[in-house]
Amino acid sequence: MGQAEVVGSDARALGVKAAALTERERVTPPPRRWDLLAGYADAAIGGLIGALLLADALLVFGSVVMRGTTGDSLPWVYELSTILLVLITFLGGATAFHRDEHIGMTALFDLWPERWRPVVGVTGTGMTLAFVLVVVYQALPLVLFGTGTLAVTGLSLRVLYAPVLVGCGLIAVSAAIRLLSSPRTTMLVGVGVLAVVFVTGWLAAGALVAVRDVSPLIVAAAAILLCMALGVSLAFAVGTAGLLLLLLHPELQLSTVPLQMLAGVNAFVMLALPFFIFTGSILSLRGISARLMGVINDVTGPLPGGAALSGVVSMYLFSGLSGAKIADVAAVAPILGPSMRNRGHEPEEVVAVLSASAAMGEAVPPSLAILILTAITTVSTASLFLAGLMPAAAVGLVIMALIVYRALRYRLPRNRIPRAGILARHFIAAIPPGMMPLIIFGGIIGGVATPIEASTLAVVYGLLIAIAIYRTSPVQIGRSAVASARVSGMLLFLLATTAVLVWMMTIDGVAAQLQRAALGFTHSPILFMLVSIVVLVVSGSFFEGLPAIVIFAPLLLPIAEDLGINPLHYSVVLVMAMGVGAFLPPLGLGYFATCALTDVRSERAVKLTLLYMSAALLGIIIVAAVPQITLVLPRLAHMPGAP
Repeated sequence: MGQAEVVGSDARALGVKAAALTERERVTPPPRRWDLLAGYADAAIGGLIGALLLADALLVFGSVVMRGTTGDSLPWVYELSTILLVLITFLGGATAFHRDEHIGMTALFDLWPERWRPVVGVTGTGMTLAFVLVVVYQALPLVLFGTGTLAVTGLSLRVLYAPVLVGCGLIAVSAAIRLLSSPRTTMLVGVGVLAVVFVTGWLAAGALVAVRDVSPLIVAAAAILLCMALGVSLAFAVGTAGLLLLLLHPELQLSTVPLQMLAGVNAFVMLALPFFIFTGSILSLRGISARLMGVINDVTGPLPGGAALSGVVSMYLFSGLSGAKIADVAAVAPILGPSMRNRGHEPEEVVAVLSASAAMGEAVPPSLAILILTAITTVSTASLFLAGLMPAAAVGLVIMALIVYRALRYRLPRNRIPRAGILARHFIAAIPPGMMPLIIFGGIIGGVATPIEASTLAVVYGLLIAIAIYRTSPVQIGRSAVASARVSGMLLFLLATTAVLVWMMTIDGVAAQLQRAALGFTHSPILFMLVSIVVLVVSGSFFEGLPAIVIFAPLLLPIAEDLGINPLHYSVVLVMAMGVGAFLPPLGLGYFATCALTDVRSERAVKLTLLYMSAALLGIIIVAAVPQITLVLPRLAHMPGAP
């Protein structure tokens, strides 16, 4: 697997690694008229969803202000915000497909001989086209003839079905243009191969049903692997796997596919995801976040390995600002890299420290992994926010111990203790962005605001300090909103297609099968916890992080509860183990993104990254073995789920 690229200007602006589709999507460019038309459409959609994100944040903020001043809430805000979120999801998913910014994994695709890859890429594009055409075909009757209304506003449910139809329709158009723009022979052979795959699947339906009856997970995993080998992005690979399981149930209706995709993002808690991404994007403007790093470096600089220590502390704090781990890496790397190199650290150690710290930061709220886990399970968001603070600190201390040991062993130079005047100046400059975590945690823990409301407070506060203090222009704010909406749409679209697979695995009783297998294998909570760590590390590396949580958390959490493991404790361990997988070489997408952001060749940083990841894993095992580390803060705050 070659070094991953950071693709798309909007993804770069957020520091988000959207996986490149390499040769499988790099077919002959379309005719210029299509190119221009697609570019105009993409810009228009980007501007629209950016405006929708900003409007949604201000709408929810207005509701919070009204409730705080008058005691009355706006009952229609929930439904209107949900409509805006669905629009961002499916229009953002469409523009992400056009810009090749959907998460994907090239390891299997790169195994094909180079001369075969154009044909395989066309086959994969055809597979994506087939999936979205099914969604479009099934969503069209819902838009034309759907009944029912929203409870408060009285709006027709068609306002929710329409974005599914339009978004997937736009993806279908983009996929069709890619097919038609490829060389004719390549296109014909690729479509022929796809036809063979479909016919083979149809003829083998009986065998697939037999395998499904034994283990639906095997059928789903095989479908995902096949799609990824054909170069299909993860969102469409997972959706295709769910569709396959549904087709093996003749009694189920295909109209379930768009309905389940809609249900996958039709949750108010999902609003926190784009809001926190937007907050992190705002703080990256005009060096706002760099003020915090200046104070941290002043404090840790005189210690052994002080520059690297500042990286760990910065990643902990920045994780509490944006929630997007690669965005945190993008904010810290430009400052940390030169600082560590000036203090004698190897460039590869910059990658290692950032990767291990980012894995640790998955437990620090407002982590996207935590938000997604709480959206698909019954775990309390506020409780899990508080539960993750101490475990992340414990893992961070283990990483910092390794840094200090290496600094002493190799006699690395230290910074001088800064003068009081410089320290005071840096501290004052860091106060405005440093207030952000207090707003987020204070609002949630104090019961003043829900996580969604706290995220809107963070957005509005970030906008205020960006404009009033740091003189950020409206154009920069607008670009930040567009970039945040694009990335949010890509992530939410992935959750939408994953909802189809999770629903089908529920229908097929995968959770019950896993529960019986796990309880038959062991009744030891410790052994189950260790197995869970291994599963999430491996799947987090293979499925690029968040999808591993989406797929496995609903399946494993009930088993953990049956074994007497506290859900808060288990959830924190899961998200950190997933984080290790996402940043673990040789497959972790986060690892390659970190290498790209630090300009270090990926193969050179493997050894040191594995060393630091071992320290992170040791810290996770300590957290898993000592539940009190996780539960102490929720217990003190009397949060739900803390015994």
